Amino acid sequence: MSVKKETTLLEDLNQALAAETLAALRYLYLSKIASGINSPPLSMMLKDMAKDEWDHAGALMERIIQLGGVPISKPVTHRLVMDVMVDEAKDEQKLAALLD
Repeated sequence: MSVKKETTLLEDLNQALAAETLAALRYLYLSKIASGINSPPLSMMLKDMAKDEWDHAGALMERIIQLGGVPISKPVTHRLVMDVMVDEAKDEQKLAALLD
């Protein structure tokens, strides 16, 4: 029988930071590659979403520091985020199909 290690609050906050950071990068990337007749408003919406995600990441960094922790500097090293990236790649394919 395996016993799951209970995560600490700082670990959870760092995983949330990793997710927010990668979400911001993903939205910014999508805003740059959007194409087609509806791309200008879609690009602006995605750019705004990226800014919101960066704001969330900043708030998480501040809280981690307030609690005596160190914010992660390499978000892709977190296992949870890798799972999110796989799921988002599927969503990116769906988005590309909608833009065509």
